Amino acid sequence: MKPRRYSVGVVLDHLKRQGKIYNPVTENIINNTKRNRLSIQRQIKRYQKDKLVLISCSKSKAFTGNKTMRASEAYCSPLFQKSKMFAQDRGLDYAILSAKHGLVWPNEQISDYDLTLSELTPAEREKWSQNVAKEIHRWRSSTSRGTAKVIVLAGKSYTEPLTRELWNHIGITLELEEPLEGLQVGERLAKLNRENLQGKKWREVKKNG
Repeated sequence: MKPRRYSVGVVLDHLKRQGKIYNPVTENIINNTKRNRLSIQRQIKRYQKDKLVLISCSKSKAFTGNKTMRASEAYCSPLFQKSKMFAQDRGLDYAILSAKHGLVWPNEQISDYDLTLSELTPAEREKWSQNVAKEIHRWRSSTSRGTAKVIVLAGKSYTEPLTRELWNHIGITLELEEPLEGLQVGERLAKLNRENLQGKKWREVKKNG
């Protein structure tokens, strides 16, 4: 007989009835007091501050006809959807790495295209990475005077040219994290599934305050 599975919401509600609360930042279960609840909200805000998730585009797209679409809705591969969920559940800013459009923000309107970075010449890829790096530093300059973190959820064809360019700017103002580094597509999906289970806890904690 298989063990019964409970949703994240059910588990967190059970903890609440037991006088406990889950802290998604530290992953600890602590007493459900007003002081601890306020502390968790402060920790969440600090975690969210000055972070940007970069998600690679996908070949699978949702365009119909010649209409433009919001970039957040234009890509429909499982890897893109799970990567977007990673950012949204944690309340993090995210942007999309497009082979054609460069760095694209979720609400930007884009048109359909069929292009990958592997189709670009070395000179074109270098120019692409320079333009994306400039956009990232423009974001950092507008959001923070301290250290910002960029979390890259993309394959090697995207991360290699971009990280080379970003490392030229690495210092006290920017950190890079590549949680999917070295993983094949199936392994990336599996890791994002695990990460997004944790992300559901973030969403529930934020919803319940």
